[in-house]
Amino acid sequence: MSTRRKSLDTEKLVYLSVFTALVIVLQCLASFAFPKIGWLELNIALIPVVLGAAFCNKWCSTWLGFLAGFIIIFSPGTVGFMNFNPPATILLVLLKGAASGFVCGMVYSLFEKKNRYLAVLFAAITAPVVNTLVFSIGCFAFFYPLVEASAKEGQSVFAAFIILFIGSNFLIELSLNILLSPTVTRLINIKKK
Repeated sequence: MSTRRKSLDTEKLVYLSVFTALVIVLQCLASFAFPKIGWLELNIALIPVVLGAAFCNKWCSTWLGFLAGFIIIFSPGTVGFMNFNPPATILLVLLKGAASGFVCGMVYSLFEKKNRYLAVLFAAITAPVVNTLVFSIGCFAFFYPLVEASAKEGQSVFAAFIILFIGSNFLIELSLNILLSPTVTRLINIKKK
């Protein structure tokens, strides 16, 4: 193995370690220190997932998303889901985190050579979209009775799901990612120089 290759591998390992620590700190803050919005905590660890995609690759961003999901399993917001169906809760939370990281990494690598800013922006948008989409599909597949029970009289199950489970969380996560994407681009540009 060449010295240059070893240097690149070491550099990626350092970045991955830093982003892993960021995910742990940010998701622990979101899960245990910040107030809940609706039923669930915010996933504010999605920006380090985007950084992992940009500085390393899609496998690093997949790991970071998986790690954020792992922390979410132990958060107070999953108690209702865990009481209802523990295996499905664990599977869903880990899958949504890993999928958001993987797809985010794929989107970044697809657009990076064309326009780095757009690559970051699209990856930053993709992470919460995939996270929420996988969660939504999983909720209707595994937790429909729980979602149905949360609907008020005269309210559709879909409306209750949007309002209580994903509405404000998704909008906040998406807004944070979009607002922070220029900073992420600036960090990447500094690294590339």
